[in-house]
Amino acid sequence: MSTITVGWIALPFFVGFSIYLIPKLDRYLALGVALVSFGYGLERVLPNSTPQTLQLLDSFGVTLVVDSLSGYFILTNALVTAAVILYCWRSNKTAFFYMQTIILHGSVNSVFICADFIKKLGLKPRPSRTALLFNFSISLHVC
Repeated sequence: MSTITVGWIALPFFVGFSIYLIPKLDRYLALGVALVSFGYGLERVLPNSTPQTLQLLDSFGVTLVVDSLSGYFILTNALVTAAVILYCWRSNKTAFFYMQTIILHGSVNSVFICADFIKKLGLKPRPSRTALLFNFSISLHVC
């Protein structure tokens, strides 16, 4: 399962840069990443999924925690990103716009599962709720 999580984290960045290289598929690739994130978030929300902790780069690296609460944030981020992409579908936005949208989507997902800063404060690792508000404010200003 950790391989799927690392692949899911890297997918928006890889596809985001691929969108700029293949501009004819920009909308479809961007919507595909949002749908993959929706599926991953839905899988994390299911009652039988256990919280997953990833320690990247040994003890000096980043700690990622994917639990049901972060799954809800991932679902919300995927829905907002898909709504922005579908809203801008018929406009003449460039591939650069869709690249930025998907990279922002991946960055916000990474914030939702990052527990390193909160762990150093001695609190229970949970995704940042301010990042959700940041996601909505960016989505409102995109189009």
